[in-house]
Amino acid sequence: MSKGFPMFVALGVELTSVCNGGCAWCARTSDRTGARYTPDGRPVVGAMPTEQAERILREAAALRFRGTVTFSYYSEPTLDFRLADMARLARSLGLTPSLVTNAVVLQHAGDTTALLAAFRSVKISLHRAKTSAAFLVGCTKWRQLAPAGVPVVFDSRADISPVPLVPMERPPRPGVPCQLVSQKLFVTFDGRLPVCCHDMRAEFGLPNAFGMPVRDMWWNPIRERAVADLRKGKRDSYPLCKVCPLPCRRIGWADAERLWGST
Repeated sequence: MSKGFPMFVALGVELTSVCNGGCAWCARTSDRTGARYTPDGRPVVGAMPTEQAERILREAAALRFRGTVTFSYYSEPTLDFRLADMARLARSLGLTPSLVTNAVVLQHAGDTTALLAAFRSVKISLHRAKTSAAFLVGCTKWRQLAPAGVPVVFDSRADISPVPLVPMERPPRPGVPCQLVSQKLFVTFDGRLPVCCHDMRAEFGLPNAFGMPVRDMWWNPIRERAVADLRKGKRDSYPLCKVCPLPCRRIGWADAERLWGST
């Protein structure tokens, strides 16, 4: 273990690059850099090799990681046929698989009991709900469909600071510390290592994960330097952090219904 910072508290292993959401506020929708969409607007389609996904889970477990593992990063995990098997493998290794989904696939998939039961918890993003009433209807529906013993929670775009439709507060002033870079290990479908959920293009320059052990993905000199700098509030040292909108204003349903209408 590094003396600089402890083990990651959560692990994200992205199985597929694709998403069926198309949410206007999501950063992937406006991407034209090749991370998610090409300059001419074509989606980047790819999948993490099964042997790499399994290796990452096994090596994380060997490091005595026992925290939450998800299978997405700017993508929809239920679009990958390996999802349930990966969740079951994670459970067998002592990890805590959690499903984060927009539930579009689940809505048309028939019996989803086996899939949902593979997870310790399920988080359904009801971003299509435009009013508090529609949100509550969705919550009720999915609580009834979830297998017994599987905790289900919900979120909506009314409480996630949508981008770019909701005006943000000012970006943090120089000197404001950030801990995100030392919390979760993300590995994208093609082996990139974003340092946080805002680093969609993996701008920090970490080596490709497919050529290194999990220990080195996390306790890497590049990440160690970033953790040390950002703990001291040195955001200006990193272009992405310099313009990061966090912390930003979280809105409620009153604002959401005003912004998107009531239909």
